[in-house]
Amino acid sequence: MKLLVAHGLNEFQVGHYGQNLLYQMLRWDPGPKPGLVDYLIKAGVPLNARDEDGKTPLAYWKEPRSFELHPVWCWLTDCLANNETVLEQQRIREEISTLLERSGARL
Repeated sequence: MKLLVAHGLNEFQVGHYGQNLLYQMLRWDPGPKPGLVDYLIKAGVPLNARDEDGKTPLAYWKEPRSFELHPVWCWLTDCLANNETVLEQQRIREEISTLLERSGARL
């Protein structure tokens, strides 16, 4: 992330629908690397910014992921060959939730 910022990435940039980088990272499966979220929080990217729908990045983070909604389907299609996939996604989700809570976010 530091390299991207050094080459011109604006970590405070607001894109489509009024969403900052935290929105982009926290809303998609399987989720970002915890270090990226930690970097953005420490840089001061607002956790409580609202997009055009009035949702914060944390609102998107609280939405269940595909492995939480459909664990059997995930296991059969994506995880059968690698049963560690869902466990790793759960571990990363817990780690990012802890980072967000430490930053003062109300989950």
